[in-house]
Amino acid sequence: MSIEQFELIMCDMYQMDVWMPNPIFEKHKFAQSSYSQWAIDEFRNYLIRSLYPRMEGTLDEFISMAEEFIRKMDYFSTINSANSRMFSIARDTVADIQDMLRAMK
Repeated sequence: MSIEQFELIMCDMYQMDVWMPNPIFEKHKFAQSSYSQWAIDEFRNYLIRSLYPRMEGTLDEFISMAEEFIRKMDYFSTINSANSRMFSIARDTVADIQDMLRAMK
């Protein structure tokens, strides 16, 4: 799968759902949506850096990189309690993406 295909899948299957919460939203839902978007972008950048100079990889490589990213986010969520929510949401978001990638196999 190429990075471009991954981006299209994320947009079609995931990002459109979390782009913006209900127009009448609570602050924490807006923060969760923002952190989810950030996580998707950061994971895409992580994939690009990990695959460089290639722009494509196998589903198994993407799943493995998701596992590494999840571990990093889990670690970062324990460093500073003020930022733990952001990294916990990122971990959960990429875990959902990893499940989707596994389902594509």
